[in-house]
Amino acid sequence: MSWFTTDHIAVLLSVAAALGSLIGWWRNRKAALGAASEAVQARAVAERATSAAERSAASQDSMAQSLRLLAARTDRVETSLDELLPTRSPDWAVTPTTGRHFHVHNIGNATAYEVRLSSPTATTFDPPDPIAAWPVGVAREIFVLGSRLTGVPKLEIEWKQTPVAPDTEHREFPLASNW
Repeated sequence: MSWFTTDHIAVLLSVAAALGSLIGWWRNRKAALGAASEAVQARAVAERATSAAERSAASQDSMAQSLRLLAARTDRVETSLDELLPTRSPDWAVTPTTGRHFHVHNIGNATAYEVRLSSPTATTFDPPDPIAAWPVGVAREIFVLGSRLTGVPKLEIEWKQTPVAPDTEHREFPLASNW
């Protein structure tokens, strides 16, 4: 065993130690590169989170400023809700039925109060008694008879918008459909 001497064993052990060191160095380098890559990724995530937080803070500041401006403008608005909503009031339709009979309908969007029907130019007029409240959609029948001397009769309707309203509303309808 000439090749198997102490020097050879020392060389083989040195080569094995060098290979072990090389493998250890390679593993440590790989781990360090992985850690560096993770650190770069973590730094990028942190920068994106910081940027998003700054954008969110800027957006919240902008919304707060907008709300302050809106509140300032709202204080100056003079339009009330009543001006924006459609007016609620009774409206009327008069339709002939048979002969000299007519139906009077409340076709508006509100109840009429203290309703009075009259026909000063009719020779015969059979109205209902004064009506305290005439709801929407309700019809009442009347009988109206005119003459050649008085001409086509007119139906006059007077009502109040509310039970306590001081003023009355007035509307006239010519009843010519049956004449």
